[in-house]
Amino acid sequence: MAYGDNLAVRGIERLLNQPGDSMLRIKSRWTPLKAEARLLLRQLPADVLQNRRQERTTAGQQALANAIRLGRPHDLAHVAEVYFQTPAGFEAADRLAALHFDRGEYVLAARWYGELLAADAPHSKATGWKLRLAYAARESGDRELADRLVEGLGSAT
Repeated sequence: MAYGDNLAVRGIERLLNQPGDSMLRIKSRWTPLKAEARLLLRQLPADVLQNRRQERTTAGQQALANAIRLGRPHDLAHVAEVYFQTPAGFEAADRLAALHFDRGEYVLAARWYGELLAADAPHSKATGWKLRLAYAARESGDRELADRLVEGLGSAT
């Protein structure tokens, strides 16, 4: 069965394609609804996730090229949200995180960097990238993540 035949996956993708986002309270913390939807997609079986990536890669690359050409952050955010598990989605999320980081918007930067780290995106393996996340995490109040990242860098040398 192709991933597109899965009603739950189609429902999540429909949610991700909608403009805007909402906050969802899970236990004692607030989180963006779309972030939770992307988390659910990351938990798909490996073969379903791979099929989904393959089927969405071309559309994601086209959407990313258009977002870069237009130069609007909300277009990058759309690509990052809709195509997150594809190379284009990872690149859009990384560009968006870097944009927020450069603007001093560390909470938003840490959120996108954190999603890339959780998804084990290719960007998330570089030392400089991890330092940016550590700094954004510390500045946004997540000292535990920042310390864990810095300690991990120290033990890797």
